[in-house]
Amino acid sequence: MVSSAVRAGFKVGIVGGGAVGTLLAYALNASGVVPYIIYRDNNKKQKRLEKGLKILIRDVARELGSDKEYRIKAHHVTYDELPEKFLDVVFIATKAYDFKDALLSVLPLLNDSCIAISCQNGLGSLEYLERMLGKERAAALILNAGVYEVDDVTYVLAGYGRSYMGQRCRDASPKLGEVAKLLHLLDVRVVKDVEGYRWLKLIVNSAINPITAILKAKNSIIIEDPLAAKLASKTVLEGWLVSKAAKINLPRNPLVELLNVAYHTRDNYSSMYQDIIKGKRTEIDYINAAIVEVGRRVGVRAVINQVLTYIIKSLEASSQSVAED
Repeated sequence: MVSSAVRAGFKVGIVGGGAVGTLLAYALNASGVVPYIIYRDNNKKQKRLEKGLKILIRDVARELGSDKEYRIKAHHVTYDELPEKFLDVVFIATKAYDFKDALLSVLPLLNDSCIAISCQNGLGSLEYLERMLGKERAAALILNAGVYEVDDVTYVLAGYGRSYMGQRCRDASPKLGEVAKLLHLLDVRVVKDVEGYRWLKLIVNSAINPITAILKAKNSIIIEDPLAAKLASKTVLEGWLVSKAAKINLPRNPLVELLNVAYHTRDNYSSMYQDIIKGKRTEIDYINAAIVEVGRRVGVRAVINQVLTYIIKSLEASSQSVAED
């Protein structure tokens, strides 16, 4: 069945052509949509135009090497190549620390009814989006998928579960349901209490991301190594205490969610681990450090999250130093 969004000729943009942006393009292609992947770097755009962009779909039940390859269909463009008020929907799929610049760059391209959807880990991006566009035009996609980069034009989807999308306003935009249909391949559901789902993912990420980065391991380490599992559980419990004090209603038990996510993405390398080994900045300030800050405001000391933040920042600094050398 063809979505009404496709029939209406929705023009969909994706800011950020990394792992998440590629995954979104793959899902949109399955719904008959060819998105506009928007770059600030013309060199990266040219490389994609020359070599193409592909995603490998990994069946974790089979041996490695049996991945199915899918070539992404997309319009690769820079910001200045699209007319003003062109886009009906835009996904901002950059790193959290690049979100503000990305939003300011894409703002002129959004039409007056455009829905902008943040796809970032952690806290801060949705809040800024709401301040810039208003809550009625700002949404968050809580994506539960394991995707990692092989090279500049190749990504691997190593596993995924149900994802969620919603807004923090009383009446969600009807357009949001249409967007969810376009992402049916990723099992995206529109929810009323998106804040609970944001925090659920935040708490799970606060354990999986730094621990896998520190131990230099796939997500499976969380369920295979007893000490890693213990540390992950204590990290989640601490985040849970902060969320309760902040009066956040989680939709599920985060300890159970931790195990489910670690299992379903067991063949994935977390984004934080990938950032460390590439000598890049991580999103620790938007995940663990954000939990520490909220904890400070509500009177809960998040000691484990603080220690993990210190360790990751130290690893980040040393890996960037090596990359520069």
